[in-house]
Amino acid sequence: MDSDIAGSAYVDADGQFHWSAAANLYDATDQGRNWERTFTNTDLGAVTTGLSTSPQTTTLLQDDSHPDLAGSICYQLDSRTDSSGKKIMPSPYNDDHCDIVGVWIDPSTKTWYAVVNDEFEFDPLNSDTSLTEAQRLSTGIHSNRILVATSTDKGATWQSKGAIVTAPNEPDGYLTQSDYPGNTWSYGESGTRLFIDHSTGYFYLYYDYQVRKKSNQNSSIAQWNAAARAPISGKMAPGTWNKFYDGSWTQPGIGGLDGSVNTPGGLSPLYTPSTDTVAWTGTGTSGQSLHYTNHTLAYQGPPTGTRDFDVQANGKTYTIDYFGATIKDADGNSVPSLTYVDPGIGYTNTFEITKDSNGNNQIVFSQYSPSGQASNAPVALHSGVTIYLDEANGSIFMPRPLDAWAISYNTDSQRYQAFGYDGYLLQNTDLSKMNDWTTVAYAPVSSGYMTTLDYGSMTNQNITTRSFYAVSDLNGHVDRITPAAHQAGQTTFTLHRPITDSNGNTVKSSSSYELQIGGDSVQDANYGTWKVVPVMDSFDSRYETGIYKIENTATGKYLTVDGSTIQQRRSWGAGEATGPEEANFDPSGNGGLGSGGGTDQWYLLPQASNTATTLSSSSSAAAQAAADGSLTSVGQYVLVNRDSNLALTVQSDGTFKLEPIGFRQTDQRAQLVPTA
Repeated sequence: MDSDIAGSAYVDADGQFHWSAAANLYDATDQGRNWERTFTNTDLGAVTTGLSTSPQTTTLLQDDSHPDLAGSICYQLDSRTDSSGKKIMPSPYNDDHCDIVGVWIDPSTKTWYAVVNDEFEFDPLNSDTSLTEAQRLSTGIHSNRILVATSTDKGATWQSKGAIVTAPNEPDGYLTQSDYPGNTWSYGESGTRLFIDHSTGYFYLYYDYQVRKKSNQNSSIAQWNAAARAPISGKMAPGTWNKFYDGSWTQPGIGGLDGSVNTPGGLSPLYTPSTDTVAWTGTGTSGQSLHYTNHTLAYQGPPTGTRDFDVQANGKTYTIDYFGATIKDADGNSVPSLTYVDPGIGYTNTFEITKDSNGNNQIVFSQYSPSGQASNAPVALHSGVTIYLDEANGSIFMPRPLDAWAISYNTDSQRYQAFGYDGYLLQNTDLSKMNDWTTVAYAPVSSGYMTTLDYGSMTNQNITTRSFYAVSDLNGHVDRITPAAHQAGQTTFTLHRPITDSNGNTVKSSSSYELQIGGDSVQDANYGTWKVVPVMDSFDSRYETGIYKIENTATGKYLTVDGSTIQQRRSWGAGEATGPEEANFDPSGNGGLGSGGGTDQWYLLPQASNTATTLSSSSSAAAQAAADGSLTSVGQYVLVNRDSNLALTVQSDGTFKLEPIGFRQTDQRAQLVPTA
């Protein structure tokens, strides 16, 4: 399954599991190496092992995606128009290389909708119109944007429908020389990941934004991770998306400013192409206004000269001379190292004189958050390195390296969870507040184009439990992530939060409850009392997972799903059933990748009290507050099947069936009502 973009796991309306992957290798002519693939089997473990069986049990649909192939996903985008004849996606060279990075299935039409990472306008700074496509592609340099595409034939073919997130400073929808008159340019939006948030009714995109040098088009002076969202009700359509910027969601997806997530104090970046300036502004830990601007280290003097800058540390001024590799206090005394808490952002900074590979002195800089998370790997200061200085107070800021967060709902902590290449595990109660993340664990992996997957089902990409899988579609690795066991004195860890009953009290496995869905009681053989049994972590059985089995207290049978095959039990409209307890996850299944458990496992998904909507710059503070949803302000709970990620829903005839999760539908409202 090796590809060059993160893979996507999803279960179709018929209950069939699929894994999508893509590759685009910039071939000048179609060599069959540009493709969108849809793998089909019972789960990811079966997909993987089924590729090597004889006969092969994993089926594969492949859509050739080379931009010169008529009918491919991004063929001749520049000529496509909407119903009014207006061009929907300008593409000056028609060289769009497109990768699908996330799939959602429309409950009303069963159409597949996909977020698309579009690499286009190769050799963008070269205005020579005589260049061939092969010549442009050979540079490997391109602009980026995010599109939406649909498929009505289960991934055999895809049709691009328009751009949903594009760069600011490009009014024509693509890069021109006049857009970037200075020495820098915008690389656009890339590295996209999709999370479908059924708790607040939004799609969320997490992606990269970069400002690059014209003199070295693979080198950035600034880079950060950004986010966009759109109401699920809008079906990913262009114009329904907002970008996160300066703590709010009022920037449009098309051409709006790209804000940064998880920055100290919520610092917001602003790129001004005419001056090649990237400014980070916000409020510091002591309430002061901060204004950091890019300061590129460059030797600009005679051979005996120096290049230095001042920082404020421990109430004193120190001069950092990166060229001479010295650190001096205000009296001119040299010190071997300097560690202090930065007065602006509260991060711990360290400057240290070390030896480079040639035995020469160099200054290495590192910066850590109060929780110990590295803002940047130790950086050797040398000519060409960009740092960010607030000249007014001597504060220094180094943005974190680009990451690639996979976001999920963590059933164990009842929090959103982000996990990326840097190995830090972060959690948050409110995705509208993209700077409010708490570090809860550290578990580094060596992966590329990574996403996460629920190991207990091997189908569900939208959730994680205490342990989970990190899946690299670049090298085919599947890494198991299990946070370290809690130790005395440990200050950061992922915390299990038990579910609550209709009275707000903790649900106990020793108590009995009436299970209500949409106000109707779920029963087995006319017995309507149940006990809730936690499913323990398969890799550390001391811990719960936030996944439960529901056992009838009178019959001893477990709540499950009707059907003779796993596909039938995952399908839309599958009926509720009861039966004996089913097997849990088998770590040894599928050659060690694991086999998912049965369909008798469930979780309660909180749904917030917000109204999911698209905002604008004129949206009032009240409208913005109403649009944002938090897991601490719950409007209702939904009982969701772990295996299919479908909600138990009461029907008009009083029966219960699995249906796609809606947003606060009354027929999906789940309650555990104490019976004593």
